Amino acid sequence: MNASNGFIALHRSEEARSLQERHPKAFLLLTQIALRARYAPEPDGITGLRHGQALIGDFRAAGISTTGEYRHAKKVLFAAGLATFETTNKGTVATLIGSSIFSITRPPSNTPDNTQDDNPATHKQHASNTPATTKNKVTRKEGNTPSVGTPAIAWSPTGGWSGISDQDRAGWAEAYPACDIDRQLAAAHQWLRSNPTKAKKKQWRRFITNWLSRSQERGGDAASSRPATPGRKLSNPKGF
Repeated sequence: MNASNGFIALHRSEEARSLQERHPKAFLLLTQIALRARYAPEPDGITGLRHGQALIGDFRAAGISTTGEYRHAKKVLFAAGLATFETTNKGTVATLIGSSIFSITRPPSNTPDNTQDDNPATHKQHASNTPATTKNKVTRKEGNTPSVGTPAIAWSPTGGWSGISDQDRAGWAEAYPACDIDRQLAAAHQWLRSNPTKAKKKQWRRFITNWLSRSQERGGDAASSRPATPGRKLSNPKGF
């Protein structure tokens, strides 16, 4: 079986719908990455690509018209913790992070691609991966996901945000230029403290990018250095 074959699953989540509506070019780029991402768990002998990695760069094939749109799409995906990018001598390597929108799966057992394989070792591995979907998820958690993943972000009512790196802040600042990142994080912290029933989350990185995306759409606050008006009531950001 060709190492780039297989299936991709599109999860019909709020995050997927939000990305498609607010950043359609980023959604197109993420789709291109998922379609090209290497399926096999072992690295490719020629390109060195690992599971979940793909060569990109011909962005017009994804439906992106300009270099500026392409660069902004990459910034959005990186800031959202959906993909990482690395420039190599073979081109730009994109790596899918997590499976909140796309996940790479193996074909059903009754498809021709799964019943015939020119590589005995790969075929033997397919035979041992039962059930297919469950095994694939476990394998990715145990180490086949590239080591260039994004660190976890956490929040607590007393300690606030933790796990946010300078790289995170720089990526968010580029993807959401109308937002003052520190001020937005402080506002999100206070909103969560005021709404404890909505603070039981696991995907804090997703929460932050959704918060910043909505603030960006409302015009942001980076242009103003005025403190928030005392007693101002924060609206309930839809979708958090």
